[in-house]
Amino acid sequence: MSYLIVSRDFWPNAAAIGDGLLCLARQLAKTDKVSVVTMSRQNLAELDNAESGHTSSISFLTAKPLTTSSSSIIFRIIELIYFSIWLFVSLLRSSPSVVYVATNPPLLVPFVVAVYCKIFRKKYVYHVQDIHPEAASLLVNIPKFIVSGLKAIDAWVLNSACKVVTLTEDMKTTLLGRGVSKADIILMENPSAVSSVSCQTKTQGIVFSGNAGRLQLMGIVLDAIEQYLQADGQLKFCFVGSGVYKERLLELSKRYKNFSYEGYVDGDTALKITSGYRWGLLPILPAVLAYAYPSKIPAYISAGCEIISVTDHQTSLAKWVESSGFGENIEPSVEALKMCFCNLEALPPIKPDTTSTLSFATIDDFAENLYRILKDCIN
Repeated sequence: MSYLIVSRDFWPNAAAIGDGLLCLARQLAKTDKVSVVTMSRQNLAELDNAESGHTSSISFLTAKPLTTSSSSIIFRIIELIYFSIWLFVSLLRSSPSVVYVATNPPLLVPFVVAVYCKIFRKKYVYHVQDIHPEAASLLVNIPKFIVSGLKAIDAWVLNSACKVVTLTEDMKTTLLGRGVSKADIILMENPSAVSSVSCQTKTQGIVFSGNAGRLQLMGIVLDAIEQYLQADGQLKFCFVGSGVYKERLLELSKRYKNFSYEGYVDGDTALKITSGYRWGLLPILPAVLAYAYPSKIPAYISAGCEIISVTDHQTSLAKWVESSGFGENIEPSVEALKMCFCNLEALPPIKPDTTSTLSFATIDDFAENLYRILKDCIN
């Protein structure tokens, strides 16, 4: 039996999910032939062999990336087409019996897998990490007839899959409401890098780790931070990652001593930085939550951060954050955020003797769940 794992982002640069997919590949490779189609500037075969003691039998079919997280939409589309062609050639070369494909990247890549599997009568598992074209249309003004066409194509891909995996009930409801016929969509949370991180002496400050883009309400967030710091606010702010707001983050880091920007770093480094701060910032456009879910939640919890979500109070994310007792939700406005920062500044420091009581799936759990799902496609 042969398996193919398809994901643009992979270990060692994709933090917990990338680690989970590598763990899945190694588990499958114990008894079966396994290939991975991905994009990387590193020699993954050499890295994997070095880490596994030269016992790895995973075949890496790696294309060189053309973009970064701050690249324009045009370059992302070019890379999507390039990766899709690379994928189709890799499918023909490896001739897998079962394919795992995620929405990374979305639409065209899963479509290529579905076409291959339909022609050659193979099976595939479709892992819907976010729902497109709806999520993309929140950023880009896409004509309605194109959105309708892409939704119809993706519905065919979903209905043709052996199994469909997604993250939340809201996302499952969206898929079913779009005409997807699979009522037994599997819900599976993403893993955290570690199960828990002991609270060290934490900086009385706020950290944001991830993509700094429009869907993350960066315009509102950065305006609020700048006005707060201009008024002599004493909280410290740290941003980790990249995105379209990279230049403004750099500018703020030069202007304010309590604002730092670490840029893009690997997952382990991001977790270490995050664990040094008391609060983790989780802003997201409310409309996004029907089509995606913040990937930063497990990382913040692993780092022992209290969560400050920024979205509408009636959303499932806001209700979860506040009902869990693990943070608070703030309405997405500059004034509400400034008031929140002032309230946090007045709080006394916490003692470094507690650990997170909430838990997410570990990397091993994630890999084991996907392993069973892929094996079920054979039975």
